[in-house]
Amino acid sequence: GTVLDPTSAAVTGRWIRINYDHIDPRWFGASTSLSDNHSYLQAAIDYSTSTGVYKPVKIPNGTFNTKPISCTAGTHLMGSGTTKLQLVVGGTFPAQAAISDVGTCPLLYVNGDDVIIEDLEFIGLYNAGSFNSNIAVYDCDDVEIKNCRVQSASSNGIVLTNTQRCKVTNNLIYRSGGNGIAVHSYNEAAVSNSSGSMRNIVSNNISYDASLKDITESPFSGSDNPNYNVFTSNICDTTSKLLFTGTNSITGLNVINDTGTDAAQNVMEARFAAGVTATRGISGTTHADETYTITAGLITGIA
Repeated sequence: GTVLDPTSAAVTGRWIRINYDHIDPRWFGASTSLSDNHSYLQAAIDYSTSTGVYKPVKIPNGTFNTKPISCTAGTHLMGSGTTKLQLVVGGTFPAQAAISDVGTCPLLYVNGDDVIIEDLEFIGLYNAGSFNSNIAVYDCDDVEIKNCRVQSASSNGIVLTNTQRCKVTNNLIYRSGGNGIAVHSYNEAAVSNSSGSMRNIVSNNISYDASLKDITESPFSGSDNPNYNVFTSNICDTTSKLLFTGTNSITGLNVINDTGTDAAQNVMEARFAAGVTATRGISGTTHADETYTITAGLITGIA
């Protein structure tokens, strides 16, 4: 935080900021004029959850260049209306070698419970040649990502892996090199949520121009299917699709502007055309595409 030391050696004591409702990264040296704000942003985030503090970090308006930053339990990271975090090349994140599904260097890595991310724009390195998700949430519970713009990720815009009770709501995700929003389960050693991603809510998001899928929910590298997740009232306006596996709930009016098919085997697909019909296609030798009618915004006829 801000500490004012006396300029005269004859004066003892110091001034320290004690009355404030949020942490400003500029107190730690962050500036829109710097080529990399990583150390200053990380210092503000770390301080915000230290004993006796627990204040939100509010980043002011402007574009802040940064290498990857990370959030642990209890972090509340927020913008000021037009705040942008721009990923720059380089950097690592904690325990990188032990984590396989979050990418080489995500812009924001979340590995702690009870985290809130809101009102920020995340700008990645599209087609950078490496697996960089913009926001990667791994092996934690009760994380909320809301009212954010997520663009130009070289991989996934937002990825949840082995998470429970997380909410991804009211976000705009576009131009992702991978999936717009991905909910994965990963067969990783020594994770708390060994049962995979469960009871997450993905709601009221707009995703478009994703290279793979706008919204996808699937196992990763041999893990069990993510189950009991809810996807509701999302708009996917591209050639991509909404994919899901396992026992999940697809509710509300998820509008998918797509007429193509999915070539992957053993994947269930929910595809909404003009808000009237939904097609769940299962590729493979034992299943055929099946079409269902939406009544009052809900898919009917799915066992």
